[in-house]
Amino acid sequence: MIDSILPFAVAHIAIGYGLAYTPSSSKQRPFILALIVVCCLISVRSTVAAYVPAHVANEYIIGMMFHASTLLCLANHSPAPNATRSAKNRWVLNLYLDGRWGVTYIPPFSSKDKAYVPSRRRLILQRLWDITWTCGIIYVMQTYRLNMEMDDYGPPHGRTHWGFHDLTARELVVRLYMFIDGYTIPYCGLRAAHSLVSCIALACGDNPASWPPLFGSIAEAYTVRRWYSVFWHHLMRKAFTLHAAFIVNKIFRIPRSRFSRYMVIIFAFLISALLHILSMPDMEECRAIPQVRFYIRIAGAIFLEDLVMWAYKSATGQSPKATVPVTEGGEKTRSAGKETKPSEPDEDAISLLWRLVGYSWVVFFMSWATSLLTYEIWNCY
Repeated sequence: MIDSILPFAVAHIAIGYGLAYTPSSSKQRPFILALIVVCCLISVRSTVAAYVPAHVANEYIIGMMFHASTLLCLANHSPAPNATRSAKNRWVLNLYLDGRWGVTYIPPFSSKDKAYVPSRRRLILQRLWDITWTCGIIYVMQTYRLNMEMDDYGPPHGRTHWGFHDLTARELVVRLYMFIDGYTIPYCGLRAAHSLVSCIALACGDNPASWPPLFGSIAEAYTVRRWYSVFWHHLMRKAFTLHAAFIVNKIFRIPRSRFSRYMVIIFAFLISALLHILSMPDMEECRAIPQVRFYIRIAGAIFLEDLVMWAYKSATGQSPKATVPVTEGGEKTRSAGKETKPSEPDEDAISLLWRLVGYSWVVFFMSWATSLLTYEIWNCY
């Protein structure tokens, strides 16, 4: 156990030293990053990390490598030159613990009042309740699992199409179960961990405004794009997109355009696939190709959604996700009396019909893609 945990501690010390005590242009930083990568690849094999459900601890360890690369080498962060030692240490702690560093969209505490921030006592009670119900769901889902059979992983279930004419009730249940199980347990694990850390920070006197919700509202996930950009957590978003942009703009030297933005999406999802591959030590061979295919399918779904919305707008002159214009000063422009920013998509502007169509599409696609990922991994074994 010690030989796995010790490298993880060394990695934290290394990133703290690199950020606080080396200049942003220092040639030491690439070597510090190499040390962090080696330490993380060793510590991800820790037996302690395996106890955390849904590989959350493993993914955190591997995610640390990407955050270290982002902070040390891509964003080139460094404290103020005249900062004291204690000020540098506090700066590093605040910077590194902010996993959503630089992300523009952060879920609000209340969907009705975006500026609302609960009191310290209220937020601690809410997060303790979050820990209770999320851990309860994890326990139930891991204790009472669907009775899977080997036939569930073989042909024709591993096919790349649905085949509605011969889709059995069993196959439909299995595919839906794989989607729900594959996302619910990581969701609950991450939310419980975030709630626990936030309770500790709040008890130590941290500002409640510094601990907004980790996830957005699932009601807003009516497209695959919004599933990842609005609902799902953004812990790794900046690290993935900055590395992807570096590959697209600096290595391939693709000019900034709509095409380059889609290439950034592809590479960001490929980097996510790499994280999930490395977070399962001794299983990389069987997980590599399925994970890459899975995230390519997600990127493809996003492109398809954009194409459909563009075609709809071209044919009708209207957009299903139009924004509600507001006058200067944020005045209300609708009889419903809702205030929005000029560029903020209005939730009510999406009709119920479009939302239902979107929910159906997301469930269909995610069930297909998630179950296909599981089939491909199992068939490898």
